[in-house]
Formats: sequence, C-alpha cells, structure tokens
Amino acid sequence: MDKLFLRFKMCFVFLICLAIILTPLAKAEKMTAASEEPLVTSVFFDTDLREALMEVSLQTGVTIIMDENVKGVVTMNLKDAPLEKAIRMLVSGGGYMFRKSDDYYIVGLPDPKNPTFPLLCETGIYHFKNITVESAKALLPEIYKSYVQFDAEKNMAAINAPSSILKTISADLEKMDGVKRQIQIKTLVTEVRTDSIKELGTNLLSFNSTKGDYFRSGTFDADNRLITLEGVGSFGTILTEIKLLSEKKKASIQADPVILVTEGKTAQLFVGDKKTIILQAEDSGYSNQSETVEAGISLTVTPRVYTDYLELAVNQKVSGIEQEEKDRILVKTREFESVVRLASGDTIMIAGLTEKKSSVNEQKTPLLGDLPLIRFFFKEKKTEQLDSQMLIFITAEVLK
Repeated sequence: MDKLFLRFKMCFVFLICLAIILTPLAKAEKMTAASEEPLVTSVFFDTDLREALMEVSLQTGVTIIMDENVKGVVTMNLKDAPLEKAIRMLVSGGGYMFRKSDDYYIVGLPDPKNPTFPLLCETGIYHFKNITVESAKALLPEIYKSYVQFDAEKNMAAINAPSSILKTISADLEKMDGVKRQIQIKTLVTEVRTDSIKELGTNLLSFNSTKGDYFRSGTFDADNRLITLEGVGSFGTILTEIKLLSEKKKASIQADPVILVTEGKTAQLFVGDKKTIILQAEDSGYSNQSETVEAGISLTVTPRVYTDYLELAVNQKVSGIEQEEKDRILVKTREFESVVRLASGDTIMIAGLTEKKSSVNEQKTPLLGDLPLIRFFFKEKKTEQLDSQMLIFITAEVLK
C-alpha cells in the first residue's frame, strides 16, 4: 500500500514539473507564431477610433501616427491579438490603411489627394507578356485605376498603392495577362465546276463515320451560304475529294495554306494578282502618283476560344478587274462577312461566288474542212458555257 502511494506521489510531482516547463515554451511558441509582435488584449464598445488606436499604442509601447482623416467608432473584443492584426481589424471598417515605417506605424486614408498617401504606399512594376496596355486599362476595375500608371511604349504598368491593394492589383493584372492559346487555321480555296458541285456535296455528307476520324453530320446556313462539317478528320477528307475532282479537270486548287495564329489575332490570306497603275496629272503628261490594285480573293479569319467551342469572325472579299484602260482600272468587289461557331477541328465551307467562262470548240471533216469555198459546209463551231463556283473551306483547331 505504501509502495502504491509512493508511486502516485512521484507521478503527481512529475506532472507538476512538466507543466511548469511547458508553460513558458507554449508562450514562446505563441510569440514566435505572431512574428514576435506585441500582443493586444482589450475590449472596445462604441469607442472613438483614434482613442482605440492610442490605447493599443500605450499597451504595446509602439508609436502609431494617424492622419487627420482617421475618425469613427469601433466595437471589438481583442484577446492576445498580434499588433498588426489588431490595427488591421480596427481600421478596415473605415477603409483606412496602415504601413510600418522603421519602428512606428502610419494610419491614414489611401487617397492620392491625401498628403500622407506617399507614406502609406509601395511601388510595384508589372510587364505585360500577352496583352496590350490598352486591354489591361479597359479591364481594370475603375476603383483601382487611380493607383496605376500605364506605359504603352514599354507595355508595362507602375502600381503605387498600399500593400494590400498592390497585391490585389498585381494578382488581377496577372490573371488578365494569361497565356493566349494558339489556333491552327487550315484553308482550302478551290474552284469547282457547277455540274460537279452536286457530286461533291453528296460525297461530303456521306463519309463513313465508323472509323472515328470523319465527321458524322453537317449543318447548312442558306442565308450566308455556309456549311459546317463536324469532325477532326473532315478537312483531310475534303482535300482528298477536291484533288480527285482536280484530276478529272472538274476543279482546281487555288491555295491550301496552313496558318498558326494567336487567339484574338487575325490571319490573312490573299489569292490573286496585284497590278500597279501610273496615274497622270490632268494638267501635264507626267506621272506623279501610282496605285496598287488587287484582283482576287482576300480572306481574314479572327478566332476566339471559348469553353466548348471556337468562334470565327470571317471576312471574304472578292475583287475582279471589269475594265482596264491605260491609266484607269475598274474593279468590281463583292464582300462577305460572318461570325460562326464550331467545335475545334470542325470545317466550314463558304460558297456563292459564280464564275462564268465560255469556250469555243471547232470541229471539221478532215481535208474537206480545209478546202476553200466549201469548207464552211464541213466544219462546225460549238460554244460551251462553263460555270464554276469558288468554294472556301476553313478548319480551325486549338493546339494543346
């Protein structure tokens, strides 16, 4: 019984000693966690803000300077709060900011017109990598614009604001300046005989979809003469069909470039001729001006990437020389503009430009067709009307 009592007594003494040792360590850890800041314990009820800050200053022994704009009342219960946290909780309700300078704190209104504003602020520099200054300026919330100066020439921004606002603006600018995706634009400009259009269209919409590489369906916009073909493999299949028609002399490929363009930028394609004419002054025979005239197909495509689809702003301009004189060229221009939505890898077709050509074929009977006087009875001229359609296929795919 005595041994059991002795063991209990020894355990009790050990626990007391352990508590005595650990209590200072816990306080030390608490001070370290608070970055060795003085702790504030106080209760405020409808207390004037300036008086509350003065009480915190007296309790911690740290000087707190307030500008003339600091005013208001606070109700708060602080218990072992680190100094900076206590100041932040007291002043945030009135929109005030503070900054530590040497061994004292400055509290004031973060207004550029406030004389203490330079003392409250820090300066940060941000260099834009993917967007322009104009875009950032348009996207930045109005409340932050007074803190930021933009330099369009260097494509950068200087931020002069209190620390918390500086971090917020920098984070917003970084989000705006995200990496833009690259889009691969495949274009096929082809001229197909009108009598082959039906054959081409039937083949386009009847591809085998079981292999998983070709599209399964298509949509037709009669007003804009647009066909959207769905599927990653659609462009390659279309190109194969056009080449087959080309071998039969029923189609000709004008251009089939592949262009890489950044999201929001414009890809341009021109197929045709450029002619330079010399303009003469009316009062003299000397030339004093030249002008370049384009005759052909001009195509611009501006892609934008969204979560589930691509949006293409397409502009097609077709110009042809109707009349050409010594110092004057009459150019006829037709323009098409549309905005279409499609999945990455889908293909759109633009149609509607008809070209009419005539060809004269002469047939004659051998020998008799060459004899004078009677040759007209043994030869025949046939005029063949060849109509063709200009088709433009565009495929857009987001590169990963």
